[in-house]
Formats: sequence, structure tokens, C-alpha cells
Amino acid sequence: MRKAPKVVLITAAALIGTGALLAGGTWAAAGFDLSRLSTVDYDWEQTVRELDSEATAPHSRIVVRSDCEGVRFEQASGNAIELEYWTGNAQRVGVDDADGTLTVDVKSTPMDGVMLDLSPAEAGGVSDTTTVIRVPASFTGAIEVESASSEVFLDRLHGLSNVSLSNGNGSTTLNDVSAREIVSRNKNGESLLSAVEADALTVTSKNGEISLGGVDARVANVGNKNGDVILADVSASELMTCENKNGEIFAQDLALAGGAFSSSNGDIDLSCVGSEGDYRIDAYSDNGDVDAPRGNFDATRTLRAENKNGDIHIAFS
Repeated sequence: MRKAPKVVLITAAALIGTGALLAGGTWAAAGFDLSRLSTVDYDWEQTVRELDSEATAPHSRIVVRSDCEGVRFEQASGNAIELEYWTGNAQRVGVDDADGTLTVDVKSTPMDGVMLDLSPAEAGGVSDTTTVIRVPASFTGAIEVESASSEVFLDRLHGLSNVSLSNGNGSTTLNDVSAREIVSRNKNGESLLSAVEADALTVTSKNGEISLGGVDARVANVGNKNGDVILADVSASELMTCENKNGEIFAQDLALAGGAFSSSNGDIDLSCVGSEGDYRIDAYSDNGDVDAPRGNFDATRTLRAENKNGDIHIAFS
């Protein structure tokens, strides 16, 4: 009675082995080129477009929504917004420019006939299908990005009113960016901010490291659920709060008028500019060692660190 299952298992194993050989042969016949494994013509076409000059048709808001392709903002050489995007059988792009608001919608299109689970760019033989928006220096409006699953990058943009970034799966990077308010929310991916200035700054992540370097803000709020928080050369003229659920908080060269740091599971290691006499310090841990100076009870600057499970170390330079 037990021989039939053996036959079935042997037959299944044979079929799997044969399938593997056939797949390997197909890949070899394709010259080990992933793009040649697709039987679909993606028909990629790049569009490069320049809008009217901001002097004659100014914009106050730029909105980009993307299903799966990367989004990149950078400086334009002239005084007009420039667009660069890709369309084809796997992707369509809608552009709406009305009443001072530019909206770019990047939508993916489900396709059949791909032998492997590849991105449209990989299968279509195009190395990079990132949507690029180049913004002139005269633009001082708002930028909003909603990305479902890819990288978001802002580079060398100054004097903006608001920046709002939402990313589902992918890294978010801001380099040399200044705005009145910056909000970056990430679900799954790293958040990297470098040389950033804002009156109000909010950076949150559910799963991914948060790294801030050379950041200057009046108020800064950082929150992470799963992943480390790394801070370097960060200043807050009014208040900085940093909360981490599962991960370490490591900071050096902090210049804060007030700081509040908390962790549920992970060490807190802070190094601040100045001396302990400049701060009123309050540090405690439920389960962990605390190495912190006494501080100055009468100081106007405040530094608070609390931990549930992890050590606390506070130093000054």
C-alpha cells in the first residue's frame, strides 16, 4: 500500500529535474541574458519634455505618484521644469499641468508572457526607467511624492515651501535640500538625509535604517519601529525628539536646545557639542546600564534619554 506514494514522489522528482534542465537550457540558449527570456515586447520609449518658463507659467506644486519605478528630483539648468520618463507596454505615464500644479502619474501595466519575475526595465532591456523631474532654482513651491515600490531621490533643491515623501518599499534619499517643512515617511526601506535644512523636519520608518547627517532644523522628529537611527552633525534650535522601538540610537555632534530620546529595545549612545554644564540631563533605563553626567539643573538646554531594554551613554565634546 505504500509503494504508490514512492512512485509518485519519484515521478515528481524526475519532472522537477527535467524542468530544471529545460529551464537551464533555455537560459543558456538566451546567452544567459535575462532580457532575452521574455517573450513580450515592452517597446520602451523615452520622453524628454520641457514645460513653459516659470517666468510666464509659474508652478506652486509638483505631485508625482509612481507604482514601481524610481522617482528623482534634481536641479534644472534653465528656468523651466524638465520631465524625463519612460512609457511602453508595461507602463503608462499621465501628465497634467493646470492651475499651477504639475501632476505626474506613473502606472504599471500587468503583462503576460514573462518567463521570470523581472522588472519591466530588466525584461525590456532598458537599464534605468527612473522618472526624472528637473526643477529650476526659481521654483519655491511644494513637492509631493507617493511611491509604492521604488527609490525616491531629491538632490540640490533649495528654498522649497514643503516636501512630502511617502514610500512603500524602497529607499528615500535627500541630499542638499532646504524647505520650510520636510516630511519623509517610509514603510520598508532606508531613509538617508544629508545636508538638509528645514524649519520643521519629520522622518519616520517602519522597517529600515534612518540616517541623518549635516541636518539643521528648528524642530526635528525622528521615529523608527524596526531599524537603527544614526545621527551625525544634527542641530535643532528648539527641540529634537527621537523614538525607536527596535534598534539602536547612535548620535554624534548633536547641537540641541532640547532633546528627548527613547528606545524600547536597543542602546542609546549620544555625543553632544558643548559641555555637560550646558544641559539639564535626565537619563534612566529599566533594564540596562546608564553612563551619563549629572549636568546642570539650572541649565536652559535639556537632554532626556529613557530606555526600556538597553544601555544609555551620554558624552560631550
